[in-house]
Amino acid sequence: MRVRLALTDGYLLDLLTTASRRHRLDLVVGLIMNCMKLGAVAEQVGVVDKCLQTITESWLLPSKYSR
Repeated sequence: MRVRLALTDGYLLDLLTTASRRHRLDLVVGLIMNCMKLGAVAEQVGVVDKCLQTITESWLLPSKYSR
């Protein structure tokens, strides 16, 4: 079970990092909305907390469209 959680956590981190760098918060919000389907895994990995952290951090990253 620990291996599965580590793989899930690694995939989640990669997904959130990519979404943040590309300013694709729709992907992060979609993941939050699907946490009910993920159930216990979402809770163990801390999906909602990590998603909210990604949204907050993405506001701090400069956009490629900013002046």
